[in-house]
Amino acid sequence: MLQKPYKASYGSDQRPCVSGPGNGMGYDSGTLYPSMRYSTEQDAEAGAKCANEAYRIGYLHAQTDMRRAMGLEK
Repeated sequence: MLQKPYKASYGSDQRPCVSGPGNGMGYDSGTLYPSMRYSTEQDAEAGAKCANEAYRIGYLHAQTDMRRAMGLEK
């Protein structure tokens, strides 16, 4: 099973956010990316689910690209 690197959290500004890799996803990023904060914890949880699904799909595409580059898949 693929890891889920994104989770709902709270930032240094005490506002709900999505925590994980990437710009605007860190504890202190509310200063530079205030639009990446949410108004409720439920919204942050929904954002984390979306980010994890996008991560999963991107990971699968990268695996397919690697197989094609090695000549294992058309």
